[in-house]
Amino acid sequence: MRCRVQWRTWSAAACLVCLLLVCGGCSGFFRPMGGEQSVITKEAESSTSVSAEEKISEHGEAENSTKDAEADHTEEKWIYVHVCGCVKNPGLYTFAAGIRAGDAVEHAGGFTGKADTSAVNLAEALSDGMQLYIPSVEETEEGRGSGSYGQSSTGDAASGQTKESEEDPSVVNINTAGPEELMTLSGIGEARAQAILSYREENGDFSTIEDIKNVSGIGEGIFDRIKNMITV
Repeated sequence: MRCRVQWRTWSAAACLVCLLLVCGGCSGFFRPMGGEQSVITKEAESSTSVSAEEKISEHGEAENSTKDAEADHTEEKWIYVHVCGCVKNPGLYTFAAGIRAGDAVEHAGGFTGKADTSAVNLAEALSDGMQLYIPSVEETEEGRGSGSYGQSSTGDAASGQTKESEEDPSVVNINTAGPEELMTLSGIGEARAQAILSYREENGDFSTIEDIKNVSGIGEGIFDRIKNMITV
């Protein structure tokens, strides 16, 4: 009877020891798995954080590029030009700064059949507030017919000396002349004379005779005809 009780006691103890060993082994088995899962989770969080930072950086760069483009567009200068005379669609036009007279004429529908296309310098760069007037062939011929040719007796009219007009009455002072006097110049009809007066009112006196080429309708060809007949 006593031996049987001892055997049961030893059996229970052995079972307890086995159970503890099994539990310890399971604990050792599952512990590394938890550590690996923790490392994977941290790596995933780190990757997500880097990805989010990259997206924020890309978004910021995109916003900066957009702002720069908007700033460039805002800084772009626009000018207003009145295109009139012998063009198909005369009127007030808005152009980007630096546009040439020829391009402005195209925007206005091009020349009409009556236009004197040689009377305007199509390569001239236009400025804000300018009037681009395209004369007719009839206007040009009228100006040429009433004009006169001659060389100033005091030398080169391009020097812009006032004494030229005092010594030679055939020389016209473009800062003081009225429409009738201006129309005595070769190629200057009523329309161009009025354009000269309008230019003087808006911009003041001419500094040199070359400045008359800034007047709409007076190109290099007409200037060559009148440069020895005018002064400032």
